[in-house]
Amino acid sequence: MNIKVLFFGVLHDVLGIDEMNFSLENATTIDSFTSKLLKTYPELKKYGFSVAVNEVYSKPDFILQDGHVVALIPPVSGG
Repeated sequence: MNIKVLFFGVLHDVLGIDEMNFSLENATTIDSFTSKLLKTYPELKKYGFSVAVNEVYSKPDFILQDGHVVALIPPVSGG
C-alpha cells in the first residue's frame, strides 16, 4: 500500500523535500507509520509534529489506507 506524505515547516527544511510516496506492507496506524518514518529519517526525531490525514488532524490509532495523504505539521507560532 502507498501513501503520500507531505512535509511542512522545519520538517521540509531538514529533509529538503515537500512530499514523498511511502510504501507500507499493509494498513497500519499513524503511530506505527511514524515509528517507521522516524527509523528511516532519524533526523526528524528532535522535532515534534502533528499528523493530518486527508486534511483532518488524526489520532495515533487512526488506521491508514492505500492512497491516503498524510501531512506532517510542526508546531507553529506567531503574533
